[in-house]
Amino acid sequence: MKKFLVAYVSTTGYTRKMAENIAEGIRQSGNEAVVKKVLELKDPETLKGYDGYFFGSPTFYRNMTADMQNFLVLARKADLNGKMGGAFGSYLHSGEAGKLIFDTMEFVLKMDMLKLGALDLKEPVVPAEEGITACRNYGKAMGERFGKITMKGNPLTLEGRELNIGDMAPEVVLVNNDLEPVSLSSYRGKVCIISSVPSLDTPVCDMETRRFNEEAGALGDDVAIITVSMDLPFAQKRWCGAAGVEKVVTLSDYADRSFGNAYGVWIKELKLLARSVFVVDREGVIQYIQLVNEVSEEPNYQEILDAVGKLV
Repeated sequence: MKKFLVAYVSTTGYTRKMAENIAEGIRQSGNEAVVKKVLELKDPETLKGYDGYFFGSPTFYRNMTADMQNFLVLARKADLNGKMGGAFGSYLHSGEAGKLIFDTMEFVLKMDMLKLGALDLKEPVVPAEEGITACRNYGKAMGERFGKITMKGNPLTLEGRELNIGDMAPEVVLVNNDLEPVSLSSYRGKVCIISSVPSLDTPVCDMETRRFNEEAGALGDDVAIITVSMDLPFAQKRWCGAAGVEKVVTLSDYADRSFGNAYGVWIKELKLLARSVFVVDREGVIQYIQLVNEVSEEPNYQEILDAVGKLV
């Protein structure tokens, strides 16, 4: 279980309600949440001992409140470098506070911020079902990324946008074995099995990619199998040649980890991609997702093949 601090300023009660519902989302993800007003946190030591942080303020004259500005100066002294963070705010006319807090946390405090960005809600929305759900989902988004996968039992942190069945497959450009850019959208019109692995030069990734290469023959030309890793393109090319893999397309995310971020499979601690599989239909819609909880284990191949079978 991880421990999160939700610190806020509230003048009319709306930001407090957001803080409470963000905390509830954290708890729903199986983690601990502590909610405090920023004026209760009077020294840098009071900010220590947490795994992640949410800071929130209403917008006041197109800015965060003075109390939040002073609090962020205090937070800088607490050395939150690398800690996970999120920011939120309520507003009536314009909603700059959450974004300003978010940017300060990211660029000044050097925190590792949620890829969802800041959560800014108009005041009438906050107590409504829509607002409550948005806040709880925002809290869950951070809580669920801790320990969702493990490496030999040790919990790891996933970063990037978490995708769901029914989402459009994000468009990213990767690099092929000949150092040429390849857009995933270029496979539109085919059913795609997109597999991400930590490294082809490891036993489990080797076995997995060989297995998909074997299955490719039976699946036919209407199915494209793509394996993405952080391996350099010439390392992928060498591996494919040595393994005799010709029916799986290997693409590298080494340039800017765009796949890891867009598909929510970047492992913060290892700087590698998690073991996952996305089945995408001919229109580019994700129809199946498998995130392998233990990185050192192979995926459930039969589930993946069954999902593909429904689409071809």
